[in-house]
Amino acid sequence: TATFDTENGIMTELSNGAAILTLGKSSNNWTFTNSSNELLGATAVKKVAWDSGTTTWSISISDGAATIQNGTSTYGRFLHNVNSTRFTTYTSDPNVSMLLPQIYRYEDIAATKSYYVTSVTELDAATTIAVSTTTTLDHNVTINTYGYTINGILNADGYLIANKTESKIVVNNGGQLKASNAVKATVKKNITQDWVPASGIGWYTISSPTGSTGFGDVANLKPMDGDNRLYDIYRYKESTMTWENSIEAGFDNDRFEEGRGYLYRKGNTSALEFAGPVNIAASYKQALTVTGETEIAGFALLGNPYSHNITLKHVVAEGNTLDECYVLTGEGAWTTKLTAEDDDEIAPCQGFLVQTTT
Repeated sequence: TATFDTENGIMTELSNGAAILTLGKSSNNWTFTNSSNELLGATAVKKVAWDSGTTTWSISISDGAATIQNGTSTYGRFLHNVNSTRFTTYTSDPNVSMLLPQIYRYEDIAATKSYYVTSVTELDAATTIAVSTTTTLDHNVTINTYGYTINGILNADGYLIANKTESKIVVNNGGQLKASNAVKATVKKNITQDWVPASGIGWYTISSPTGSTGFGDVANLKPMDGDNRLYDIYRYKESTMTWENSIEAGFDNDRFEEGRGYLYRKGNTSALEFAGPVNIAASYKQALTVTGETEIAGFALLGNPYSHNITLKHVVAEGNTLDECYVLTGEGAWTTKLTAEDDDEIAPCQGFLVQTTT
């Protein structure tokens, strides 16, 4: 049996070396991912493998028994071989020695009871899970853009408490966490494109949702290949109208500033992981300056300091909200995309370029 956390999410830890799998969506099918982000697949009848073969599955449930059919129908479906205890794919019919599995999920966060799942459906990507009182998290919570633990947004008007020292909340790229207290979380930003030297391809803007985090404390931020550096982190200095590289002698702070954006690229495609108490202050300030009277005077690269989306209506300069900002495209160009009028959203860990004239 498989025991899922709240809202059909991540399995709790099981004994005897059992695999802990995350249920995901792939078009009209389902996927199973282990703790190493490897997809469960089948290469033939009675042959399952990680990241190999057909890694999509269909799921149907009747009277608590789950038919988990591989995307290549000739590879069979999961059955439990009672005589030689194991789960693998078979084409035989279920019988007393070849049993269909059951999928379980927790009905409440205290995990006092478990019930088998009677249906598996994709959640609405706009769903918000509201927490109005103090909630203790005894089990892992993962927040995805769409997902099966918490879908989209965890909106905590009350307090969230993690019982253990390690972060128990993971906000995947595109997810959001809104909390009243500085609960510990890991907020991820996907880097999906290697940089291409001498081009604009592979540049990103980044910001920290977890306070003044040191560059060295952000997982996957500073990859190396032996002695070769595979990353660049830049900040913009308005007074000289130049980009300063973090490896230069004049770069005096190797920690993220709340509300500041940074220009970033690296030579591999892995998610950045900001871990720590999430920012919850009512505001974070960054100084805006104007040097000279040129067309490029007054620019500043700001960053969303929160673990949830904001709009330009949340960005105030001299008592006035900003009308528009510039965001970076995948080709390395700045484009006017976000406006206050349209309520365009700025995601967690995202930077945005603004210009002031005063």
